[in-house]
Amino acid sequence: MGNDIAKLLDVKLEYIESTYGNSILDLQSGKIDVGFASPTPQRALVVDFCGAVFHIPLAPCSRRDWSQDWADINKPSVTSRSMSAPPTRQSRAVSAQCDDQVAQVRATRSC
Repeated sequence: MGNDIAKLLDVKLEYIESTYGNSILDLQSGKIDVGFASPTPQRALVVDFCGAVFHIPLAPCSRRDWSQDWADINKPSVTSRSMSAPPTRQSRAVSAQCDDQVAQVRATRSC
C-alpha cells in the first residue's frame, strides 16, 4: 500500500524501522511523514486521519477448551497468529462509529 501511495504522490518511498506503539510519536517528531494506525479519539487529538482505507475485522479466538481469562493468555509461552476476514456489515458499522468519534474530536479541537 505504501508503494501505491508514493506512486500517486510521485514521491520516493523510504521505509523507516519503528514499532506500532511508536507510530504516533514518530509522526509527531517528524521521523515519518505518513503512517498507518487505527483511528481513536485519543490519537485524533494529536494527529489527523483520513477516512478508512480498508475494513478488516479482527477478533481474538482460541480453542474451545481454553480459558477466557486474560491472565491465562498473557504469557510468553502462548503463541498467536494474526488472521483477518472479509469486511462485514458489522465491521463497517464499527469503523463508521470510530470515524464519527474521530470527526467529533476534530470538530472540537482548534488547529
